[in-house]
Amino acid sequence: MRCKQGDLAFVVRSVAGNEGKVVRCATWIGAVLFDDGVAYDVWGVDGLGNVPVSRRAEFFGCDGAISDCWLHPIRGEPEAETVEDVLELARTAPEEV
Repeated sequence: MRCKQGDLAFVVRSVAGNEGKVVRCATWIGAVLFDDGVAYDVWGVDGLGNVPVSRRAEFFGCDGAISDCWLHPIRGEPEAETVEDVLELARTAPEEV
């Protein structure tokens, strides 16, 4: 998994057009089985006013639910990525989630 609870993260892929927005990983929802038959690790996120609230995610007490592989944590680590690195993650993230 890329993210930890409490991390701020960039959305690198979204079916709702939220790419590039910043969210906070609030609640670990767990492995969720999707229509493609694959279970993805999913976070309940706080949209920080950047992401519209999803009615399905309200069940978990959060603004949205996003697969961990569609998020990139922002931690301010010494080896900070460039914008190009984050965009490359977006290009390589799985299509289906």
